[in-house]
Amino acid sequence: MQVAFLYCDVGAPSRNNHLVEIGVHHQILADAKHEVRSMLFGWFESPESVLGKLAFSPEIFVFYLDEFNFLPTGAFAKALRGEFPQTKFVAIGPYTVLSPDSILHHGAFDCLLAGESESGLFEFVSVCNSPEKFCHIRNLWWRKPDGEIVRNPIRPLLDNPDTLPLPDYSLCDNDWTKYPDDCALMVRASVGCPHECTFCYLPVFSRATAGKGEFYRSRAAASVAGEILGAIRRQNYSRIIFTDELFPAQKTWLRGFVQHLRGLELPPWEATVAVECFDRESLQLLFEAGCRYLKIGLETGSEAFRKRLATRNLSNEAIAKLCEFSQETGIQICARVMVGLPLEDETLVRETLQFLRDLKVASIEWRFYYPVEKTPLGEYSRPKMQNLCSQSIPLPFYPTAGLESREQLIDLAREIALLAMAKTVRHLPPPPSHAIEGLLFYLPQAEVAFGQTGTALLQSYCGKEGRRSVLTLVPPVALAFPTIAFPESSVLQFAIAIPEKTERYLTARNAHARIEVACQTSEQKVVLLEKRFGSGQEQLSGHWREVLIPIPEEISSGKIIVLLETNAPEPAEVCVGLAEPILVQEASLVKSREAEYQLRLELQREAEKLKSKIDELEAELASLRDRERQAQEEAAKKAKRVSELQIQVLELEKRCETLENELRGAKRSAGFLARAREFFSRKR
Repeated sequence: MQVAFLYCDVGAPSRNNHLVEIGVHHQILADAKHEVRSMLFGWFESPESVLGKLAFSPEIFVFYLDEFNFLPTGAFAKALRGEFPQTKFVAIGPYTVLSPDSILHHGAFDCLLAGESESGLFEFVSVCNSPEKFCHIRNLWWRKPDGEIVRNPIRPLLDNPDTLPLPDYSLCDNDWTKYPDDCALMVRASVGCPHECTFCYLPVFSRATAGKGEFYRSRAAASVAGEILGAIRRQNYSRIIFTDELFPAQKTWLRGFVQHLRGLELPPWEATVAVECFDRESLQLLFEAGCRYLKIGLETGSEAFRKRLATRNLSNEAIAKLCEFSQETGIQICARVMVGLPLEDETLVRETLQFLRDLKVASIEWRFYYPVEKTPLGEYSRPKMQNLCSQSIPLPFYPTAGLESREQLIDLAREIALLAMAKTVRHLPPPPSHAIEGLLFYLPQAEVAFGQTGTALLQSYCGKEGRRSVLTLVPPVALAFPTIAFPESSVLQFAIAIPEKTERYLTARNAHARIEVACQTSEQKVVLLEKRFGSGQEQLSGHWREVLIPIPEEISSGKIIVLLETNAPEPAEVCVGLAEPILVQEASLVKSREAEYQLRLELQREAEKLKSKIDELEAELASLRDRERQAQEEAAKKAKRVSELQIQVLELEKRCETLENELRGAKRSAGFLARAREFFSRKR
C-alpha cells in the first residue's frame, strides 16, 4: 500500500512534537512493508507542486491536523480530492479531538482517527479496501456513502510509549524552516502533559480520554538514551531537541538518564520543563546528561494573571530562583511568553516586560496568542477576535479596554522582540580573533524600523561547523547599527541564507525579496550591496553564502544599515538569515584565510592519514574475516566428519549389539543341543 503523510506547517507552537509524531506513524507503516512518504507543505502551495515531490501516486493520503492548520489543510484537501476521487483521505492529529464533526462535515475527508492514532491507522491501512471491517477499528470515525457518520469507541491509551517504534526522521532531518547547517535530532521522551492550561489543546485531549489510562506517560530512560546513541551513530547531529510538552521531571528517571549518558560526548541538547518541578539537584543532573538549554513557559510576567491562565502554582519568585540555579549549573534559560492574551491590557504587558528585564535568562521566545477551539480561553476569545484568516495564522487583535488598536499591540510586541535581542546578545560567543568589531553586539543600541509585519530575531545555535549566531529578519525591516569607525582597508563580512520554506513561498507567489546593505555617513548614504532573491532571482536556500563588502576608502566612519523588503503579498512568510556579521581588515582577513587554508590542509593531511589507517584496519579486518571464514569452514568440515564418525560408531555399536545377541542365541542353542545329546546317550 502506498501512503503519503501531508502536514500543512503553519508554525504551531508544538510543531516539532507533531513532526516526531508523524515520524512514528510513518515508521509503523514502513515496518509493515508499506511504501510511505512524509512531506511538509505550505498553505500557499498548489497540489501539483506538492505531488511533484512525492514520486508516487498514493492510495491513501493521511493529513495531520494540528491545533491551527485545519482551514488551509481542508482547502488543500478539497483541491486534491478532484484529482483523486477514489483515494482514501484520512485525518489524524490534535484537531480530530478538538473538532471531529468539522472534519467529517468538511467533505474532503473520508474518515478520521480521533486522539492517539498509531494503532488505529495501522489497522485502517490493513483493511482500507474492506469498509465492512471499519466498525472493528476503535478511534475511527467515518462517513458512509449515504452520509451517515459512524463513531467507533475510543481505545485505551497506550500504557508504555516504548512499545512504539522509533520515529522515521525524514521530516525532522529535512525540516524546511531550519537554516542550512543546522542539524538537530528531535527526540520525544514523554507523551501528554499533566497540566490544565486554559489556552492549550492538551487538556481537551485529556478530558476526551478520561478513564482510558494515564494521559501523561514517560518513556524509559534507557530507551531514550538508546535512541539518542543510535541516532548520533547514524548521522552527525550538532544538537538535540527534546520535543516534549514537558520533559520528565522525576529524579529517579533523571538519575537513570544520567547514568546512561554520563561521560559520553553528546551534542548539547535542549528541552522544555515545568519550573515548579525542578530544583538545583535536578538541573545538575540535566547538565551531567548534556543539557545546555532549557525553555520555561512564563506566558505572562503577571503572577496573578498567570494563575488565571493555568492551574499551575507558578510564582515569579520560583521562576527567578530556577534562573539563578541555572546560572550556577551552566544551563541557559529561555523564557517563553505570549502577547495579545484576552483581557490583557497595556499595564499587564508592561508588567511582563519589566519582569523579563529583571529575569536572568539567556533568551526570550514570544508569540501572539491565537485561540484554540474547545479550550476555555479559545471559546471565550474567538467571538471577540477580528481579522481571522483562512490561509495563515493572522495577527490577532482583541478590543480590550487597555489595547485600543492593533498598532498598540504590535508596538508592545516589538518592545519584547528588542528586549529578546538584547538578552541574547549577552550570551553570544565572541567574534573570531581577526575581527575588528562584531556587529551583533551592537544590536541593543541599533535603531530598528519595522513595517507592519516586520520583525527581527537573534539566535545562537550549534551548527555542523560549530556555534553560529544568526540574525533573522522578516520584512519590511531596517536596522541601523551605531556609528562605527572603519580602519583602513576595512571589509564587512557575513553569510546569508534563507530557509527552504521561504524559497518555496516566493516561488509559489512568483515574488522576490531585496536585501540592501548601506553605509550612512553624516554627508551621504553609500549602498554597499543590493541582492535580490526569490522567483526568477538568485536562490539562497540550501547553503550559506559568504559575502565580503569592502568599505570605500573615503569613508572613515558611519552607520551600517541593513534593509529587507519584499513584493510578496504576505511578507510574514519571508525571512532571511545573516550569520556572524563582523568588520575585519583586509590584511587580517587574508592572514585569517591563509591560516584557515593551512588548517584545512593540515586537517586534510590528518584525514588522509586517518583514511590510510582506516584502510589498513579494514584490510586487516578483511583478512581476519577471511581467516575466520576459513576456520569456520574447516570447523564445519570437521563437525561434519565428526558427525559422520558418530553415525558410523552408532552403526558399529548397533552391529555389535546384534552380533552379541546372535552369539547369545547361538550359545543358548549349543547348550540345548549338548543337554539333548547327554539325555539320549543316557537312554542308550
